[in-house]
Amino acid sequence: MTVIAIDFGTSNTAIAMLDGDGLPQTIALPEISQDFLGKQQERERVWLVPSLVYVAGSGDRRLGKQAQAQGLSKRLFIGV
Repeated sequence: MTVIAIDFGTSNTAIAMLDGDGLPQTIALPEISQDFLGKQQERERVWLVPSLVYVAGSGDRRLGKQAQAQGLSKRLFIGV
């Protein structure tokens, strides 16, 4: 059985799981960015993700730093 824990913090979110020995391991998530042509690429792996969700008019969603980059608006959800 795999145990996964998600900490939805007010400022940041982190994810961890128990390894085969029952020890907690924080999961590093890929930070995705877009180049100037709109092609997505993984820049680095991060352990904390800002607890933000942005919903575009088209319904597309952006999380974490991508949501933060949209600036404050009625479409940015913080600490729901």
